Amino acid sequence: MTGITVREVAREDHAAWAQLWAGYNAFYGRSGATALPASVVATTWQRFFDPAEPVHALVAEAGGRVVGLAHYLFHRSTIQVEPTCYLQDLFTAEQARGMGAGRKLIEAVYERAGLAGLRGCTGRPTRPTATRCSCTTAWPSAPVSWSIASCFDLIRQMTAIRKLVSTSSLTLAAIAVAVAALAVLVMFPANLRVW
Repeated sequence: MTGITVREVAREDHAAWAQLWAGYNAFYGRSGATALPASVVATTWQRFFDPAEPVHALVAEAGGRVVGLAHYLFHRSTIQVEPTCYLQDLFTAEQARGMGAGRKLIEAVYERAGLAGLRGCTGRPTRPTATRCSCTTAWPSAPVSWSIASCFDLIRQMTAIRKLVSTSSLTLAAIAVAVAALAVLVMFPANLRVW
């Protein structure tokens, strides 16, 4: 699978998007009896095509197939005057992992935030998985690709630590957060915060 491209979601993508969205939700324990109601899924899909909605979706394609999704929204903040961008959901098909689809989706969200004149982009993991990194960076003080690459380096380091240490998930999460925080403070003291 080569040649990953990212684009806005299209109505024709519904079946592929629904499959990825189900996989994303299953990862967070929302499947079977705890699955999102069909009305929530349908409303989420429709919001992507409503110009009055601040919710947006991108898909990653490889070999003519949709292999990843990113959902983001523009919103006001209580800690700054300018609006910001929130990367809410990021997911890639298993066969596309490790090929750069996630990175390209993140970069595309940052690009759209910049084109909209927003100062930054945030994301927040809902549980520690050592597979997601959440960054806030100011435009244009830190090149986006550098910040994103650094996040992915931290993810790789946290994953390596997780494989080396055989202990409880809580301890692993604490180690991952400590390593990430230390690395971020050293590398990006003024430009990046990890939540």
